[in-house]
Amino acid sequence: MAYSTDFDDDLISNLPDELLSSIITLLPAKEAVATTVLSRRWSHLWTSLSRLDFDHLIDPFESIEHVVSSQQGNVTVFRICHSPEDWPRLAKLINHLKVDKAIEELGLTWIDDGYDRCLDSSILPASFFRCETLRALELSKYKLRADNLTIAPAFQGCVNLTTLNLNSIRLTSEILFRITSNCKLLENLSICSCRGLDYLKFFSDKLKFLKLRNLQANDVDICGKGITGLVFHNVSCSSRTIFIHCPNLKEFRLYCQNLTYSLVLQRCFGLLRSITEHGGEAFLSLPDLRLLCTKLDLNNMEDAILLSLIFRSSVHLQEIDIINRARSNSRNVQLPYDESMFWEKTELFDSITHHLRVVWIRGFAGREREMRLASHLIQNATMLEKIVIQCNNNNCSGHGALTMRILQLLPKASLNAAVILKPPSKFITEVGDDFDYWVSTRQ
Repeated sequence: MAYSTDFDDDLISNLPDELLSSIITLLPAKEAVATTVLSRRWSHLWTSLSRLDFDHLIDPFESIEHVVSSQQGNVTVFRICHSPEDWPRLAKLINHLKVDKAIEELGLTWIDDGYDRCLDSSILPASFFRCETLRALELSKYKLRADNLTIAPAFQGCVNLTTLNLNSIRLTSEILFRITSNCKLLENLSICSCRGLDYLKFFSDKLKFLKLRNLQANDVDICGKGITGLVFHNVSCSSRTIFIHCPNLKEFRLYCQNLTYSLVLQRCFGLLRSITEHGGEAFLSLPDLRLLCTKLDLNNMEDAILLSLIFRSSVHLQEIDIINRARSNSRNVQLPYDESMFWEKTELFDSITHHLRVVWIRGFAGREREMRLASHLIQNATMLEKIVIQCNNNNCSGHGALTMRILQLLPKASLNAAVILKPPSKFITEVGDDFDYWVSTRQ
């Protein structure tokens, strides 16, 4: 059978200009411009890029200016890594994007040898943030000073800003509070590895997702009916100075080295009274929670009771990811029956019988209380799709590993549920995820 081959160019080159421009827009700007050598058909496409991504360590600034000035349409996304000496020219370039190119997403990363030499906020012109078309802004490795009042008021111009990412920024709590207060439509906020913060306070019903990572603060106060996603990762703060009131939270990831997890979780799930900064008491709960990631001591009866109360209060819980870590302090808990019967005696909650689909337990050692929890979920979670149990790097003995195999033989409430056993993460990295082979090395 003969096929027609009377094309002037290849099939891709015969696509419409709009589609070809959309394809090369996905490339770094330097590679997008380089497509001009492919054929005459491609020679002008690089002048219609809606997204420009530069790295000045690779791209000469003169080339960057030429590419930006050559764009015929709007540039909705602009990202650049730049060095200190570029800033005056870059500021003019940004103003051009703001005024003439309807910029919607802007990402700036300051590249310098030392963190303490990062950009002083006085260099940033106030007009930099006054852009009605801007919807997403990411700043990395800059310095914003509280004694310079040009920055926070400037954010008042971001009337349509919905996403703000601050990475490795030096700023004070006061200026962060001003910025978040001025961005009235802010929905997604990420603050990572920032320094100079005394407290973290967020009060907004518009905010939907909040990520706090690698931070130090004396107090944390998060209040927002609209917040559905919260990441609280490696925030150095006393457990007793954390107040979280997000009643509509659906995803909660809590991982911090120095926190008393049980105390924070008890407050969030309405098991302890929280005192607000105004002296009033707030009773909290998370009835709409779908995903919980945290650390608990599954061999501690106090944490076992806390986990059962979480299952009770979060009736729609679908996924839970637990890192099993021993607690340094705990109280004696008296039960009217033998502790080994705790999960058997616990009421079957709707979250387990109707909603729970995915369970991860990391740091498993094969001890009795851990085994009884896993058995309880396998035998009662009717909607369960998988339960993944990963062994502890150091504390899982050969006997404990062999005991874990019993879990795969238990009758399952969900016929489609997979019971997956995994070796420690270190073994997976160095050797592989063959559980049986790992067990053979422990004997």
